[in-house]
Amino acid sequence: MKGEFHYEPADANDTVAQSFLTDFVQTGDSLPLVVKGDTASSPFASLQPALEGVSLSTSVPGTYI
Repeated sequence: MKGEFHYEPADANDTVAQSFLTDFVQTGDSLPLVVKGDTASSPFASLQPALEGVSLSTSVPGTYI
């Protein structure tokens, strides 16, 4: 399944976010990725409680270019 990743940290100086991007581009390592929903996941109030409970754990292989 194709996916799309948007790099949009709340703080552009967040060292954890920066290290994820650096490791993704500069290593071939498998990087852990956790997707968590919250009330901002949908503009529809009826969906917010369900999306707030979403938690997915996976990994992303680095690209090493």
